[in-house]
Amino acid sequence: MKKFQQPRDKKSDGNFLSLDSHKLIYHLKELNAWIRGEPIFPLYVAISPSGMCNHKCVFCVYEYIEEKPIFLEKEKTIKIIKELRNLGTKAIFFSGEGEPLLNKFLPEIVRRSKDTGIDMAINTNGIIFNKGIAEKILKNFTFVRVSLNAGKKETYASVHGTRGKDFDIVLSNLSDMVQIKIRDNLDVTIGVQFLLLNENRFEVPELAKKLRDIGVGYLSVKPFLPHPNISYRLKYTFDDPELQECLYEAEKLSSDKFSVIIRRDSFAKISKRSYPKCLSSQFMLEIDCHGDVYPCGPFLGNKKMVYGNIYNCNTFEELWNSERCKKTIAYITNELDVSKCMPNCRNDAINRFLWELANPPEHVNYI
Repeated sequence: MKKFQQPRDKKSDGNFLSLDSHKLIYHLKELNAWIRGEPIFPLYVAISPSGMCNHKCVFCVYEYIEEKPIFLEKEKTIKIIKELRNLGTKAIFFSGEGEPLLNKFLPEIVRRSKDTGIDMAINTNGIIFNKGIAEKILKNFTFVRVSLNAGKKETYASVHGTRGKDFDIVLSNLSDMVQIKIRDNLDVTIGVQFLLLNENRFEVPELAKKLRDIGVGYLSVKPFLPHPNISYRLKYTFDDPELQECLYEAEKLSSDKFSVIIRRDSFAKISKRSYPKCLSSQFMLEIDCHGDVYPCGPFLGNKKMVYGNIYNCNTFEELWNSERCKKTIAYITNELDVSKCMPNCRNDAINRFLWELANPPEHVNYI
């Protein structure tokens, strides 16, 4: 008998992408432990290797954090990643308040950490990710996501707070990554993320054409999410007919090897929460460039939300089991007012799922 296969979403770069939902259903062991009230360790950890950035983006979510040349230490970072892997963490994501590759030790951190078998990915503006860097570390990543928020170099210079020629440099670097991926038959997804802003909202088709020609796997278009502590705000509405026509034009450029993904679910969910409590704090966390450990990115800089510091403990397990960490998680789970949180945060889809799981409706056997 032929096995039934449910139709799936558009594929990109040979793989199926899920960008607006969650993937907790693929981690049933940890999920069942959480349901039983047993202790678990985070499945996903975002790490900020650098407190500096080489761009001054007008939309930067960390505009409120003072930029300083502070970088995570090489050996401590590698040690923490190895400990996390042994404790059950599945994935590391290098991102954060600065450009990760400004930490000169990141290539070595990536190479040596990959030996643990942990999945690793990076969010970068792509300027430093040149051919030489790609030759060294591209093979170690599950995916590389480049933040590229314009279709024209003039707009790019304006919204990224940099030189117009950086636009061409990023496209060239992306092209080099694609060629290395093809040459070495690497299992890495190379994609671009585009925030829909006041300045760039009609340039999605133009960028999509360039990326398709280069051979990038996907272009993801997502909403700008206003952190309460930054000044940038949108002056358009997503349902504007002219904008929608432009986005549909971009989607038509998709092919078997390239996807334009307009994240309409993310736009629809802005400011709409179906749960009163944040339950995701044990499944994912963020480590900033100072070594402080937080439940999520929007709380970076809020000392009340710090679980602990990786430099002030012998092991991560010691930090995770500390009274400070337990009290902070308890506060987030039981007292935090999520109505005041940043809209449609990274934890949102997980929280929707966990809340329903923890508060099932009647008659669940009638599936």
